[in-house]
Amino acid sequence: MKIPIDWLNEFIDIKSNADEIARGLTMGGIETHVEKSAAIDPEIITAKILNIEKHPNADKLSLCDVTDGKNTYKVVCGAPNIKTGAVIPFARVGVKVGGIKIKKSKIRGYESDGMLCSEKELGVGDDHSGIWLLPDNLPAGISVNTYLSASESVEIEPTINRGDALSIFGIARELSAIYNIPLKKCIQNYETNIGNIFPVEVLEKKSCDRYVCRVIEDVKIGSSTEYIRKRLESVGVRSVNNAVDITNFLLLSYGQPMHAFDLDKISGKIIVRNALKGEKILALDGKEYVLEDWMLVIADEKKPIAIAGVIGGKDTSVTEKTKRILLEVASFDPISIRKTSRRLAINTESSARFIRGIDYSNILNISKIACDMISEICSGKVVPEAVDIAAGQRTAPEINVNISKVNSILGSDITVNEAKQIMDRLSFSYKGNASSGDFTVVPPSYRNDLLSEIDIVEELARIYGYEKIPCASGVKYMPDIKSDRADEFTDKARDIAVSFGFLETISYNFISESDAENLDMCGNLLKVANPLSCECSFLTPSLLPMVISNANRNFSRGLRDLKLFEIGKGFGKEEITLFSGCMAGFSDVWWKKKNEDTDFYTVSGFVSAFLSELGIKKHIFTASVCKIYDNGESADIKVAGRKIGHFGLLSRSISNLFGIKNERLYVFEIELEPLLKFSVRGKKYIPVAKFPYIERDISFEVPDEFSAAEISESIRSAGKPLLQFLELSDCYTGEQIKEGSRSLSFRMRFQSGEKTLTDADADASVKSVMDELVRRFSVAFR
Repeated sequence: MKIPIDWLNEFIDIKSNADEIARGLTMGGIETHVEKSAAIDPEIITAKILNIEKHPNADKLSLCDVTDGKNTYKVVCGAPNIKTGAVIPFARVGVKVGGIKIKKSKIRGYESDGMLCSEKELGVGDDHSGIWLLPDNLPAGISVNTYLSASESVEIEPTINRGDALSIFGIARELSAIYNIPLKKCIQNYETNIGNIFPVEVLEKKSCDRYVCRVIEDVKIGSSTEYIRKRLESVGVRSVNNAVDITNFLLLSYGQPMHAFDLDKISGKIIVRNALKGEKILALDGKEYVLEDWMLVIADEKKPIAIAGVIGGKDTSVTEKTKRILLEVASFDPISIRKTSRRLAINTESSARFIRGIDYSNILNISKIACDMISEICSGKVVPEAVDIAAGQRTAPEINVNISKVNSILGSDITVNEAKQIMDRLSFSYKGNASSGDFTVVPPSYRNDLLSEIDIVEELARIYGYEKIPCASGVKYMPDIKSDRADEFTDKARDIAVSFGFLETISYNFISESDAENLDMCGNLLKVANPLSCECSFLTPSLLPMVISNANRNFSRGLRDLKLFEIGKGFGKEEITLFSGCMAGFSDVWWKKKNEDTDFYTVSGFVSAFLSELGIKKHIFTASVCKIYDNGESADIKVAGRKIGHFGLLSRSISNLFGIKNERLYVFEIELEPLLKFSVRGKKYIPVAKFPYIERDISFEVPDEFSAAEISESIRSAGKPLLQFLELSDCYTGEQIKEGSRSLSFRMRFQSGEKTLTDADADASVKSVMDELVRRFSVAFR
């Protein structure tokens, strides 16, 4: 949540700057960082409009006299919201606005000595309907940057238990405790008469333990006041109308969600109930939601009019035609709201607060503040009574605290008096003798997360100051952490890919139905019960959809040379760990030699080197029948007879489906778990051979049905133990080679570690190889 410092100062007079506030809150347990204001040209200054005259030659232009405190300037302006006495941003001649230098110019016959600026023109907001009106008390002639720096903000990220911190007042209250500074204003306790001013029935009291509603009549709905509109804009909330803006303003100010209904659009009475299965509601975001029978709704006698604690309905929303408002201020069960919010994928400011818990005891007081504001700003008449239906009074827990035990847990030396002062600053009440060091405390109503003694210990520690608690000397316990070989193997795969120049990507393990159809994966899909979006409807059995999408994203940004990989889970009949990636463009870019395009052999070379570095001694490539690849440029990867992956050139039809129009993209995918048992750990030293080697070449015709990998494996097996090196040196088809066959040439290197080989030794090994080739593949030697 964004906390503007000037808004915060309405509740507490704090002199610290944004950086100091962020540090104090973070050390107090609420993660906070400073949000820097947009920087504009320092020469853009504040100026005051002294006089406005109508332009003689243009109906929509005005002639303005503005002053910077020293000089007066004539400026031609067409903004509809300018007024005498207003303080505005002023760019004099020579100053840059949006990269454009302001020049002295004539507009319809009259010279303009500068420019009055809107928020959008300065890049500090989206409003360009008129000139940016600054606070009237700003002096003329100061840099607008000075004003912006004075309106700094901090961004807080409270944990799930700190619902009390999700408001301006809540953060002011927190800073009051941290810095021991009194609050300037608090929530008062108002006397309110309870009456049956509108029929309300709460059927689900477990999910709604308090429901307050108020009625305001004869309202005039229109634009918000400048003050409220600016406050909402400062935290990124869009202004709707004066009544709705008041509810949003108070939610941000005090952390209490509320909702305004158009009372005349409600049929009969309000009913707080669970939805009927399949019941529908058109929400304020313009979407229609189908409800489950466990979801809490606010309904009238005909239909749901709001999803309780999450979002209101469009049919009963407050508009310019609204004359009577029913104001709802309630307390809903956090678990119920969280389940509904997640199932419907709706995250709102209201649901964020109900999920964390709100201040049950101040609901009626906040409703009074809201009614007073609506009465004043919307000219409404508040019905004095309120409906207040409570399931039962909440009782705050009574927690025993022993200061000696606190110090034992923390390793601190907090005195009883220090502990009492801290709890006074946190608004705790006491039972028993607080000065004894062993007493009972009752947390304030807004701290519904404090339930046990250890919670109080934490509160004392964070306000006392973690930096004051001495560190323990020495490590008293060292857990026995055993390394996981599977994790080590995955890390090694990652390191190998990086060493080959690949960049790692990280994606969600979800896939859309259309992407699954594109890659022929529909038979293995596991549907997600509560997807974030239709693009995340299924758990993915493969990482290739994400790899291809990431490649396309890079292509669309002009990046042609790609080496990307990703390690993640695939989900099918079982969960598997996958190593997937892609290559495109130039395989290696170097100024000293001609760049070469990535091709099938580039990818096969990487895959072979990758497996070798993982300690896989033997693998073969066989022709792949995977439909996503182009024929002739793909292969399956096999280790010990088992297929563990595949690679190849993505077919043009698949590329087009993913939006890749012109690029040739090679992809690969390898299962890592099966490789683990074949991986040889460590490396063995082999001394350099002392004896020379003998080379022999063989060439033969072989039917196309047999792969070079199969033939190579047979040659290696038959050539043992002297065959030390084997290389496919040529592959030929054409004249003199019969149809359905091809000619292969292999170079073999024979060597012994014990003696110098003779020709007879080498010839014997060659004969063994040739005999095996004839037996297995019916080759014809050339």
